[in-house]
Amino acid sequence: MSITTRVAMMAALLAVPIFAVAQTEWVEYPGNPVIQPPVPGDWDAQRYLGAVIEVDGTYHMYFNGRAGGGGVLYFEIGHATSSDGVTWVMDPANPVMTLGDPGQWDAGTLWVGAVIHDDSGFRMWYGGNDGQFARAGYATSPDGFVWAKYPGNPVMDVGPPGSFDEQWVLPDTVIVRAGHYQMWYWAAGSGVWRTGHAESDDGLSWAKNPWPVIDSGWGSEVLFDGLFYGMWYAVGSEAWAAIFYAVSPDGIAWTPCSSNPVVGVYSALPAVLYDSEDSVYEMWYQGPGYSIRLATSECCATVFFDGFESGDTSAWSAMVP
Repeated sequence: MSITTRVAMMAALLAVPIFAVAQTEWVEYPGNPVIQPPVPGDWDAQRYLGAVIEVDGTYHMYFNGRAGGGGVLYFEIGHATSSDGVTWVMDPANPVMTLGDPGQWDAGTLWVGAVIHDDSGFRMWYGGNDGQFARAGYATSPDGFVWAKYPGNPVMDVGPPGSFDEQWVLPDTVIVRAGHYQMWYWAAGSGVWRTGHAESDDGLSWAKNPWPVIDSGWGSEVLFDGLFYGMWYAVGSEAWAAIFYAVSPDGIAWTPCSSNPVVGVYSALPAVLYDSEDSVYEMWYQGPGYSIRLATSECCATVFFDGFESGDTSAWSAMVP
């Protein structure tokens, strides 16, 4: 092994604890929640955050909503936009994606988790339930408002009996690097929520890792900073969930932060963006009463070594309007 390789490996190892410890100090936006609890009787009286992306100065939020009830059925997908990530306008066409026809794979519920934007437009990976199993589907949109489901859905099935994802496969995050896709998904088998991982060359045909990459966690958001992957995810039941943080060199083997949780109880379903122009991380997350809240992190330094780069987010602060 060359000296350069050894030094690069040492730098990578040293960067892991710096990256992990940095993302632990949080102060909420003082005007929280940025989206108030919904009104009883509305189509989305029960609302759960799904994904947030920013395209050409406009934030697009996708969420899961239903009028009411217990269990996991009858959710559909809603959409809201914002110019600043704080003040949101609901799409008058909501819900923008609706349940499939009776007997179809997504007739029971829809659940959005992963949305990206590239030269082809908006692309979404979502979960669909037929009343028994939840599988992964795919949809596209030219503008983020009007969506078309992929006719070859579902694109990823549940695992075999006895596997950790034998009941539920719900996409959380999709990252594309050099034409190669990675997905982290919310998985369930035997009533236990875990996080799975899959890879693809086209975003349609997926090969799953046979084991969960996070053994106790759900609703994850993953960012890649050029050297390491960072994951925010929820641990605990819906009523008592808290947001944890972990880092990984490959997106598969994860090291949880020693000071977890990084956001306390009554928080889940994080959606995180990095604004490279202002060096700020933005996180929207689920709060009490079906509200949606915001926190930000000012990235005060960037660590460079031998062509690699990793964010050093040493302090979190409130977003002041």
